[in-house]
Amino acid sequence: MNYLKRNYKSVIIKNGHLKTVYEKPEQADTASMIKYENPLSVHPDLADAMQKLAPHVRNISALSIMQELYVLGYIKVNSGDSQLVTIFSRVGEGCDDYARKGVSTLESRIYVGKDDYSALKDLMDIMDSIEREADAYIDFGKNFETDSVFEMAEKDIEELKMVNQ
Repeated sequence: MNYLKRNYKSVIIKNGHLKTVYEKPEQADTASMIKYENPLSVHPDLADAMQKLAPHVRNISALSIMQELYVLGYIKVNSGDSQLVTIFSRVGEGCDDYARKGVSTLESRIYVGKDDYSALKDLMDIMDSIEREADAYIDFGKNFETDSVFEMAEKDIEELKMVNQ
């Protein structure tokens, strides 16, 4: 199994649909930006993975635990010798309803490589898991409407583990 490691620039749930932009390495050592949009509803696995960013949003933005919060996605932008990560969320009652209007939005920013954030490794691990979910959409057509199970041989699982080290 050939596994392509994508360099994601953004992973966002917009109106209940997955939208990503990633850099695809090419044979000639150049890179191209690829936009991927899935018009079908997101699978709960992706939405759940995205919500694991919520504690980080609360820490970065000093948001009260009492406020409802729903994470929609993030973008990554290189900035000198660091990378700016902006996490997009909705805050307030009904924030998990994509169709609901009048819900506040929140952008939480952290500079990876510049800011001193004690839970940075956990934040990066969560973003990796979100990107693996996005890979499942792109590589295997995963979505909520065509829920399916993929069986992988043990050697393929070991190969994925080696790529992600």
